[in-house]
Formats: sequence, C-alpha cells, structure tokens
Amino acid sequence: MKWISVQPRAVQFSFNFKRKLWHMLGLLVPAFFYFDPMVLLDSRYIHATRIVGLSLNVIMLATLIIVDLLRFKYDGMNDLFIRFAGPLLKEQEKGRMNATVPYLTATLLLFTFTQDLIAGCACTFLMLGDPAAAYIGGRFGRIRFWNSKSLEGMFGFFLVGFLAAFLFSALHTWLISLHFPNALRLAAYSLVGEVKWSFLSILFAGGVVAAVTEFFSNNRLNGFLDDNLEVPILAGVAMATAAWLLGFPVDAILFDPTQLFARA
Repeated sequence: MKWISVQPRAVQFSFNFKRKLWHMLGLLVPAFFYFDPMVLLDSRYIHATRIVGLSLNVIMLATLIIVDLLRFKYDGMNDLFIRFAGPLLKEQEKGRMNATVPYLTATLLLFTFTQDLIAGCACTFLMLGDPAAAYIGGRFGRIRFWNSKSLEGMFGFFLVGFLAAFLFSALHTWLISLHFPNALRLAAYSLVGEVKWSFLSILFAGGVVAAVTEFFSNNRLNGFLDDNLEVPILAGVAMATAAWLLGFPVDAILFDPTQLFARA
C-alpha cells in the first residue's frame, strides 16, 4: 500500500460555498456564550447566558436526533428532509447522521466543563479551519496520503484556524481593556503583558491538535464520531492541558457545572 503520493496537478474537487457558509454559522454558538447577552437582563443568576445557551443546545440536539431517527426509519421523511436540507448536506449525510449532531454534542460538553474562551477557540478551529482545509487541499493539494487528504490541506487548516483563534483572542484582549464583564472574568488570558507568549502557546497547542485530529478523523458510528465532534473536543482538551501546565488558574480553564445555577 502506498501511504503517500505526489500529485502532478490539483485533483478535482467540489467546494460547496453554501454548505461551508452554513457550516461556519456554527460560530454563533461560541459567540452567544462568550458575549454573554443575558447579562443585559440583569438576571438573578450569575451564569444566565450559560443556562440559556446549554438549554437551547440540548433542545436543538434532541430535535436533530429525533429527526434523524425518524428519517432513517421512514423513507418519506428522509426524502422530505433531503428536499429542504439537501444543499447544506454532504452527500454522505443523506444516508447517515446529520453532522450538526456531533458538533452540538461537542459544544454541549465544552461549554459545560470549560471556560468560554477555551471552548470558543476550540470551535473556531473547526468552523474556519475545516473549510480552509477543504478549499486549500482541493485546489492546491499535491502531497496526498492514504485517506485522500493532503499535507497542504492540513497546513491550511492549522494556519487559518490559528489565525482565527488569534483574532478572537485579540478581540478578547481589547474587550479586557474596555472592562467588558465576561472578558474581565477571563483576564488571565491576554495578548499583552507577561502572559502573551503563554497564551500564544495555548493557541498553538490547540491549533496543532485540531489540525492533526481533522487529518486522521473519519466517520464512525453512523457519522457520530467524526471531525465535528473530535476536533473541538480534543482541541479544547489540548488548550486546557497547556494552560494548566503553564500555570493558569483552574477557574480560568474549567467551568464547575455545579455552579451553573449560582445566584448573583
């Protein structure tokens, strides 16, 4: 078996812009948690946004699981689903689980157990790195491996994902200077001052693990175990581990779910 081959010209590929744009809408999930919109309602709960966000996550996840179970059981339901959602699905998803299910599973776990910044960056790696890998690997990939993925696509995933996470972190640093409440709560992370290089090391660790995970990922358990689940979770674990090794406080890394309904 040949593990690697050098292609003399770019392989033919299909880059579905509408599907990738829909894919990137997944960034709305970490944006909701990070920007903490429920704080405007002056709720008696400290983590009101997290309560609402996790509740919506569970509702959407349960709804999609029920839809998938029904469409796999009834051909008419599957035909109706494909008629409306077909342009947003990969060809393989028409016969297996909707890729949003593993993604929402990942966000549910991340925002239940890790802080917003780590969870948000982990999602960002996937949401922007994955389309970049598909585009760059499809257009410019020459060095290809046994799984048809390319070295160029993997590097594209890392560079775009890391840059996106860096820009998100720069926004976070700016919001700290503006005394934005949720940014101040995670002020241990900043791109200025003594922690700058430590913070960049955390992002680098997350980006590398995300890119490598995406490269080796494949669909198992009817599509549940794929990059939409594995990339954000393993990137989050990598960043949390790096932050802990670099001495960041535990309460800036992990969220204690027992405090979800703590009163203000």
